[in-house]
Amino acid sequence: MLGTLPVEGEAEDAGFYQIDAITHTYVGNIDFMTEPMNIGGFDVPSMPVQIPSEGTWAFANDDTELHFTSTEGVLQVYEVENLTADFALLRGYVTFPFDLPGLGAMDLDIALELQLEK
Repeated sequence: MLGTLPVEGEAEDAGFYQIDAITHTYVGNIDFMTEPMNIGGFDVPSMPVQIPSEGTWAFANDDTELHFTSTEGVLQVYEVENLTADFALLRGYVTFPFDLPGLGAMDLDIALELQLEK
């Protein structure tokens, strides 16, 4: 186990979520490049993060969390920081499969702040 990896980055228009309030379904795609990083003394260039998903969504914990459950059963949990008719600010983690040559395959938990606009 490598522990926490210093994955950082910031992007505008880094994907989308289309949320249907009637059927409680969604289609989403998170798509951005990380910043370059150093892992165990090895310089790793920026890498693409592309996470498409679709499934169902629901509010939980007195509407303080938004849960996205993909058709594959992967759960993404986001804390609802701000929610209006035209804007949502969500914070959470998404698991991203990653293969680092010499170290092998692993899952990275990437902290996300999503600012969704209608």
